[in-house]
Amino acid sequence: MQSCAKQKDGSVAASMDSVSSKQSADSKGKKTCPDIASEIMASSATFKNKTEGLLEAIVKNGGTSYGIELEGSPDPIIDKAPAQSKTYDFNLHETYADRAPVVARFSFDPQSKQLYLYDPVLDSLTPIDFDRRLLRKFDEICQDPFTKLPVVVAVGGKGTNVDWKAIAANADPNGPGFFAGDCAEGVKPERASSTLAKQGVTEYEVKNLSDSNPMTAWVEGKPDYGIGEFFEITTPRVNTIYNGYQLSVASWKNNSRVKRFKVYKDGGPLCLLELTDEMGSQRFELPNMEESNQMHTYRFEILDVYKGAKWPDVAISEMVLQQCCFLGNTTIMSESESKPMDGINPGNSIASIDVETGLIKETQIIKTTKQTHVLLLKVTSQSRQIEITPDHPLYFKNHGFLSIARLMKMEGYANYDELMAKTVVLTWNEKAAKLTYEKIVRIETENGNFETYTILKMKEGSHFIANGFVTKIY
Repeated sequence: MQSCAKQKDGSVAASMDSVSSKQSADSKGKKTCPDIASEIMASSATFKNKTEGLLEAIVKNGGTSYGIELEGSPDPIIDKAPAQSKTYDFNLHETYADRAPVVARFSFDPQSKQLYLYDPVLDSLTPIDFDRRLLRKFDEICQDPFTKLPVVVAVGGKGTNVDWKAIAANADPNGPGFFAGDCAEGVKPERASSTLAKQGVTEYEVKNLSDSNPMTAWVEGKPDYGIGEFFEITTPRVNTIYNGYQLSVASWKNNSRVKRFKVYKDGGPLCLLELTDEMGSQRFELPNMEESNQMHTYRFEILDVYKGAKWPDVAISEMVLQQCCFLGNTTIMSESESKPMDGINPGNSIASIDVETGLIKETQIIKTTKQTHVLLLKVTSQSRQIEITPDHPLYFKNHGFLSIARLMKMEGYANYDELMAKTVVLTWNEKAAKLTYEKIVRIETENGNFETYTILKMKEGSHFIANGFVTKIY
């Protein structure tokens, strides 16, 4: 807190204690983001006018000082602020033995680089001038989450009228159920900062995030819109979310949904995740997501919401990891007639290959799957090309079947250029009718909204040929 007090000789002296601390003891004395935001506030004529003569008036009335208190910040955990806010929020207050009345409130927005004075009568923020030369200092020092972290935007597409009860009623009784993904893996919910109290028989616990039922949900328990509340899950990766309380269309609309998360991985800030305001699933790809069995803890902290029609309660119905596949135009080899994957169905024949002997044998497809993904890798070898998800397996020399993401992690490659210089992939040479290793000459990332496919079960064998690359059932 910044404060001013009267010395024994009657003169006014200013003392400065950091409004918060982003630094450890070994970097004591280094300015923090709230410190610079406080300097920006103090440089404004409005602040100077409000503090001119204030200390003398306080002392005359029996008080001791005036102070500046940090009420909210974009990163309350690091800044030790009591509340989450998009802005650095300060109050200017008088200090007496039994009270600390607030004189004014100021907010500095790190996104728009603007200082505001709060007007309590109009409940609004008024832009005010300040020394803009301090902005350079702010940018140099602050690791501001709204300007420094990458922003990931989720992709939906199911709209706002998903009737899960009807979907469940019409599901094949002999199938996997109404809510099952062939390439889906559950996550492990660990804890939440708060949870809405049980209502009748309905619970809103964090375990609902991974119960394979989109009609249940975790709901935060704060009385407002849950800004700053969070849940944590343990999983190798996560790429699918069901936003809001999807029990019914009415429940989804009446309760609040998440607009923006701040995502942490193993305690460190990872990115901002922006969600669409719709039912059904949304796909996203978090940065630095290696394909691995290693477990990580992900925290999803609420930064902004879509307000519900009736209630502020913020809900998330499900979190999922979806894996596999390749694009639908990928050609699957058959001894009789090769076809694109999106035209292949269970019962069709394809070529199964033995990677040890190179022998081809015709077999039947038992099961296929279709998934939506938002990130693909376009892999080009010396004579062929395939577009796959980062976790889809190919056969690499000296490694066997691995995904490119797993191979990058295992070998410690810093980029695709390193991988290409040291890696060859197994392909099928149709002219020579034999297996051949080829160099990978290019790997490109593609972002979008892709319908992808793969084969999950064959009558015999587990390896097949896709666009000339040897791959396997997932």
